[in-house]
Amino acid sequence: MARELGLNPRSLIKNSPSPQQQWKLPVKQWIHEIYQKKTGIIPGKNRQIARSLKQNEPAANGSIPLQAYANKLSLMPDNEHSAQEVTTMADWEVYADELRDDSELLWLPESPLYREIQKNNQRAQKRQEDFHLAGQYVAQAFEQISGVEKVVLFGSVAQPLLEEKPRYRKYHHAGIPMLHECKDIDLAVWVSDSGYLRAMQKARSRAVKQLWQQHGIGVAHHQVDTFIIEPGSDRYLGRLCIYSLCPKGKPECRVPDCGSIPLLRQHKNFELNTSALAPERTVLLV
Repeated sequence: MARELGLNPRSLIKNSPSPQQQWKLPVKQWIHEIYQKKTGIIPGKNRQIARSLKQNEPAANGSIPLQAYANKLSLMPDNEHSAQEVTTMADWEVYADELRDDSELLWLPESPLYREIQKNNQRAQKRQEDFHLAGQYVAQAFEQISGVEKVVLFGSVAQPLLEEKPRYRKYHHAGIPMLHECKDIDLAVWVSDSGYLRAMQKARSRAVKQLWQQHGIGVAHHQVDTFIIEPGSDRYLGRLCIYSLCPKGKPECRVPDCGSIPLLRQHKNFELNTSALAPERTVLLV
């Protein structure tokens, strides 16, 4: 039954109650309980269908229609009486394969792996909110510099998070999509003179420090990826360097034209896609 519910041996071991957890059901009873809630089939009684169903009636948690189970596995005859046929493991495996659509498989909310993925999604949303606030702090610090004309937030922090295939193996095997996790903050800054880059470095560091002091949100200065744009032509010039010295002597400093303008970093074979700065895909901060 655990396999039918999408649970693996590790899940069963994790849910085995310890002597200090007298309030937890034994694993066998726990599996029976969620199996009956999920399928409407009573374990131990030839797995008969416990109640008659109307066409397309959803399961108790709304995830998988029980009618689909009945139709697929031929457990409900036309006379609407309970069937006596026992579901085999092969039937469930075939049905589970057909449930997959673009590598997405419906899982039980009671599944430990499902709950773990939900927590990861909540963390991803909280991280995006923190990064958005950090972008506002840095933009306000840049606003105090006379050479800064405009600051725009773009990239994944500026857009609703998209669902994507999980990167980690155990989540990828589950086939449940996860929300994209933001890695950094992308700011496009229109600067009239490259001589203001040193002041921008200091302003960025002050802003992330102030964010930590006021909100307890930790963002490193190198996580604020600052793209320098030329006013008028909107031409991408490079990125604000994360090092205080230019050149620093790091391998990334050997890229052609990197440091030709002090503190303006270049990346090999990188071109900024202008569509990323379209108004509908960005948030104007300054």
